[in-house]
Amino acid sequence: MRSVTTPQDDTSAGRFEFWREVVRRSFVPMEAVPCETSDFHASLHTSHLGAVQVSVVTAQPHGVTHTSGRIASDQPDFVKVSLQLAGRCRLVQGDRQALLAPTGPDISRRPRPGSGYL
Repeated sequence: MRSVTTPQDDTSAGRFEFWREVVRRSFVPMEAVPCETSDFHASLHTSHLGAVQVSVVTAQPHGVTHTSGRIASDQPDFVKVSLQLAGRCRLVQGDRQALLAPTGPDISRRPRPGSGYL
């Protein structure tokens, strides 16, 4: 399992820039967007089971956007299953919105534009 955690010895802005790069490299091309957080910290644990990527994200509030400009024409179609373990997350894709809480999964198709607010 690969694990990445924001550095402890950087500023909050520096940790967020680090996290932004982690998000870009770990998932579909998307942009992490900061929220009003005075002391940002996050971690990502990822493992692959054949063609399936399983990721556990622990992070303070922030957003992510996946715009049509970031979707490559040759990017394969796939399904993303999200299971919120704690806190809340709002996912938006087209006219569809889902508020995730620790109650059950959300399934969305990628590559389609969308955003999430954790």
